[in-house]
Amino acid sequence: MFPTCRKEATPIPTPGEIRTALPATPQDVLRVQHWRETIVNILSKNDPRRLVIIGPCAVQRADATLEYAERLCSLAKQMADQFFIVMRGYVEKSRSSTNWKGFLYSPHGIESLQQGLVETRSLFLKLIRAGVPVAMEFLEPMAADYISDLVSWGCIGARTVQSPVHRELASRLPMPVGMKNTTEGSMDVAVQAVAAAGMGQLSFGITDDGRVCQVRTAGNPHAHLVLRGGLFGPNYRTPQIQKAADLLRHLELSDAIVVDCSHGNSQRKWERQPEIFLEVLQSSLSCTQSPVRGLMVESFLLDGTQEKLLKEAKTEQDIRAAQYGASPVDGCLGWDATVELLTTAHERCCQIKESFC
Repeated sequence: MFPTCRKEATPIPTPGEIRTALPATPQDVLRVQHWRETIVNILSKNDPRRLVIIGPCAVQRADATLEYAERLCSLAKQMADQFFIVMRGYVEKSRSSTNWKGFLYSPHGIESLQQGLVETRSLFLKLIRAGVPVAMEFLEPMAADYISDLVSWGCIGARTVQSPVHRELASRLPMPVGMKNTTEGSMDVAVQAVAAAGMGQLSFGITDDGRVCQVRTAGNPHAHLVLRGGLFGPNYRTPQIQKAADLLRHLELSDAIVVDCSHGNSQRKWERQPEIFLEVLQSSLSCTQSPVRGLMVESFLLDGTQEKLLKEAKTEQDIRAAQYGASPVDGCLGWDATVELLTTAHERCCQIKESFC
């Protein structure tokens, strides 16, 4: 006989109860709706700007995240004529092995989904009120009912893009959703996911009062492809982008593509993100028909990762700084490098625009 699995079930508040306790104001709703519409316009080429999705690999501390957001908001205003900047608010982490699962599950080091949902919703509301659109990768479908109303751009990640459940989730999410290629680098799977997300789906869901329900969707008309490279190499160069666009057009799907400058495209070398960003941007600006509508960068207050900085720490102040401002998982560009990258990219956009005038 199989041993009985030990299971502890602790009730948590329903989606309706959490949203009632931490409500979005009418102004919050209008802001998120406006940001979603802006992203749709960029993806559909009705807005000539580029979408830039940037921020920490993973949210670990709310205070450091808010400091980064304040800086980003100021920078975004300076770049608004060329870029629409959305901040990564990734509170769930998809891991290939058992490890830290993210802020949603362990806020401030405390394992509590109830606390995580409250802290996450509170953080997202603060970001919105600071003028910062939020991007998020969705992992747990049930969590979406608690926080999706506050998210302007969503993503289905490389480890879940083949999952029927996550394709169904993308079909009902109320914002543009990017579907990443697999960790191996398969674009075909992600293109199929874009098609599935655009279709009507029948799936399980949860009501505001916590009851399991049947959900029937009309499909997400703004699902699109995210190229993030893979185990067999990057896929951000023109031939791979063209191949991806051809696959999308063959299925009569939108050919809008977002290029992730981290992960497989940088072969996990965070220092390479600026050169990839500028190469992709230059190529897309040089071709009026380029399908590249956005770029993604992992960036935070300090360069690198906590692990590296903690190994190099010589004082208590070094340790506190690493824990506060460095990425807990993947290496990120620090703030100074982020400003330099976006400033250079903005100047190039302006130069090219002037050359056409």
